[in-house]
Amino acid sequence: MSALITLALFLIWQISYSFASSTNSVPKRPLQNILGSKKLALGAASIPALWFGKQFLDGPTYTGAAGSMTGKDVVITGGNTGLGKEAAIALASLGAHVTILCRSTERGNAAVEEIKSLSGSDMVSAEVCDLADLKSIDECSKRLLSSMAKVDVLMNNAGVMAIPQREVTSNGFEKHMGINHLGHFALTSNLMPLVEKSEAGRIVTVSSTAHLLGKLDRSNLLLESGYEPWPAYGNSKLANVLFTKALAAKLKEKGSRVVALVNHPGVCRTELGRYIFDPSKVTVPKFLYPVLGVVGAPAIYFTKSAKQGAQTQIFL
Repeated sequence: MSALITLALFLIWQISYSFASSTNSVPKRPLQNILGSKKLALGAASIPALWFGKQFLDGPTYTGAAGSMTGKDVVITGGNTGLGKEAAIALASLGAHVTILCRSTERGNAAVEEIKSLSGSDMVSAEVCDLADLKSIDECSKRLLSSMAKVDVLMNNAGVMAIPQREVTSNGFEKHMGINHLGHFALTSNLMPLVEKSEAGRIVTVSSTAHLLGKLDRSNLLLESGYEPWPAYGNSKLANVLFTKALAAKLKEKGSRVVALVNHPGVCRTELGRYIFDPSKVTVPKFLYPVLGVVGAPAIYFTKSAKQGAQTQIFL
């Protein structure tokens, strides 16, 4: 599959480049130009290198032993889309009972049916939980505390990124910090009794190397002044890292069997980027298609699919 993707991207780039670089406004035979190009041989020879490079960038795919998660209970925030859904599919296929948390009952139920179909498991359910609302988090936690005997894996996966203008949660927190960190902090605190009932509980929080953009200022923690999208996102991801490190230290100090882990999934093509680019709201003139090919092929090459991006949190 990766070989086909690499070849397709190479051809798209070549064709688009032929269009974009032609001196004619409408080149008549771009394919003929490509096939007759002296650079074709060099390009074809580069395909193996590009393939191996793509393999390296995507990273390995985790394949656990069949049934290795049998009897395990997993809770995943944002499990209806992107990395969370891919993690749900993988863990359910290994035998885990997976509960996905999302804001919408309709989207949650639709995702459950899709995950069941793709994983071959019927042990998938959904609960409504809005991480931007502490009341919703508490209500969801109460339902889980009453319906579940334990939680073996709590995967703090949901998040928002690079919201253009400052927005706040229902509790008045800046949204990046409120959803990505504080919402997960509250959920983790509420569900800790269930995680501690597991023989080897794990709390996996999805962060990002964007935490390097963060600089937590206690006097302006919620960015009531000087808001910028990427530093705001970086702050929330830095909070994820600091929270996990502090939690891991406390768990170790008390001799708990629970392990707290944090990871960076890589740059992935998921709905997380909806504030950056929403294709449904963009109309691209046909004369710009060649330019999109030149720009888009490398963009796909150097990013991961949701499935590849989810591999680290699945492994953890």
